Amino acid sequence: MAARTTETSVDLHTVVEDFINERPQFVSALKNCTGGDADYFRWTGAAEARRQLAESLGWTTPHEWGERTSPRKPEPGGPA
Repeated sequence: MAARTTETSVDLHTVVEDFINERPQFVSALKNCTGGDADYFRWTGAAEARRQLAESLGWTTPHEWGERTSPRKPEPGGPA
């Protein structure tokens, strides 16, 4: 049972990481959007969901193409 749990955890980690790493695509779509249409709100929601998840997990938030999420390094002098 422990091996199955570990395998599932790794799969879940990969799924979450892939989800967050899609954020630059939505940021790019937002930059190319005119503003008040439905696409603008769709892209905003998608980018925001990924940012919130990354921040709640203590991971970096990718913004530009090629950036990838990773666990944040602790701030010097801050909590570990």
